[in-house]
Amino acid sequence: MEMKRPIVEVPESREFALKIRHEGIKAGWEQWYFLMSDCHWDAPECYLKLLHEHLGEAKDRNALVIDNGDFYEVISGAGDPRSSKGTIREEHVKVNYLDRLVDDGIDEFRPYLNNIVYMGTGNHEQAVTIRKETDITQRFVDKANDLRKGLPPIHRAGYTGWIRFMFQRGNQRVSHAMKIEHGTGGNSPITKGTIQTSRRASRTEGASFFVSGHIHEKWNMPLVVETLNSSTGRVELREVEHIQLGSYKSDFRGAPQGVPLFCARRHNHGHSIRATQTARTSGSRTGSPSDSTAPAETTARADTARTTGSTTTGGANWPRPTRSGRTASIT
Repeated sequence: MEMKRPIVEVPESREFALKIRHEGIKAGWEQWYFLMSDCHWDAPECYLKLLHEHLGEAKDRNALVIDNGDFYEVISGAGDPRSSKGTIREEHVKVNYLDRLVDDGIDEFRPYLNNIVYMGTGNHEQAVTIRKETDITQRFVDKANDLRKGLPPIHRAGYTGWIRFMFQRGNQRVSHAMKIEHGTGGNSPITKGTIQTSRRASRTEGASFFVSGHIHEKWNMPLVVETLNSSTGRVELREVEHIQLGSYKSDFRGAPQGVPLFCARRHNHGHSIRATQTARTSGSRTGSPSDSTAPAETTARADTARTTGSTTTGGANWPRPTRSGRTASIT
């Protein structure tokens, strides 16, 4: 079944949500989304090959890519107190350091530019804007947009942002909102940042998904909340998905060779996990196959699979030898 690319409506400013419309939904329809955060792709400790592997898979599935900030490491500019000789790749040791990062970023990720729909700001890019009065992510987005012929521009979000996913099948309409924020604070070795779920939920309403990064941990936590249906007056329960995205940068030195360093601090040698989470949006039927007016089922579910031959996600088997994965899906 040929899948139509969703309609992306980019807002005029960051004060409004990015809208992504899915129309003409039929039985067997699906749309994949790839969520990533804290790539730090220009850092020597970045697992760039793994990042390309995941982005390549996203491209093969026609997934739309959502980046949650800290795409760049960018800590080696002149006068940056965070810089040292070990924080920069050899090819970036140039006078025009920031210019090189922008141009090299375009060259590095050119195959995936058409898939990107959202780019946020992380604390690393924000620090450069404060110190150097230049927005390196905006410069990357501007160059990328020039190469995306016939496509809407990439939404340049801020440190936080919203995406509204809208679905239509026949006369039936439903939508889900995703609240995205890069994240703040440090990382607790005990709670792994899970306490932030209650804090985010207490100050934000209307989100079906909360997505965050920053602390270089990864987990998925569904919480059930009680709500009142404003149309019917009925008390209902719904599930809210909290998705903490991991990082492609090593946070641990001294791990065995060949093991992603950000995994080694939590896993034994020889065991690796997927560094990102992929969100799948699919339309499903209730009722008979010929009932075109049957409402779509839209619930949030987190699937975790640990296998040696494949990763099972939302009913689909991916050939992924000796790898386990965690995936959030909207079914």
